[in-house]
Amino acid sequence: MKILLILGICAIALTTVFAQGKADIPFQIVERGTNSGEKQQGLKVLRTERAFEELLKDKSEDHVKKLSKQVDWQTEQVVVVFGGEFNTGGYGVDIKRVTNVDVQRLLIEATISKPRHGQGVTMAFTTPYVIIKMPRQVASVRVKFLTD
Repeated sequence: MKILLILGICAIALTTVFAQGKADIPFQIVERGTNSGEKQQGLKVLRTERAFEELLKDKSEDHVKKLSKQVDWQTEQVVVVFGGEFNTGGYGVDIKRVTNVDVQRLLIEATISKPRHGQGVTMAFTTPYVIIKMPRQVASVRVKFLTD
């Protein structure tokens, strides 16, 4: 009886996920920072170590190697999400979720964190970003910035 109940609950949960067409994709943050140089919000998908190293060519060689070693380039890919340009420090990019919209499309839901009221910030232009790794996908990837 308990087994049937558990199987029924699992079936309902799976049906709900597939009916919505969305399933969460696991991801891990590799690095975040405040100076990507990208003035527009967006993303870049990197599926090779060479492309990753090219994107980070302005960083130190040791730093790039350290980051690159965190990725299994045979089974994983990297996505860099850019938050755009801000006129002060204190901003960041947070990833809330990565979902499979359908077989051909992934959606990254992101937010921009803002400095707290009264927080001391750098008085310089910043371009926050976050680098995540996830299982390799052939799907197209897009980012949607959520508002608070």
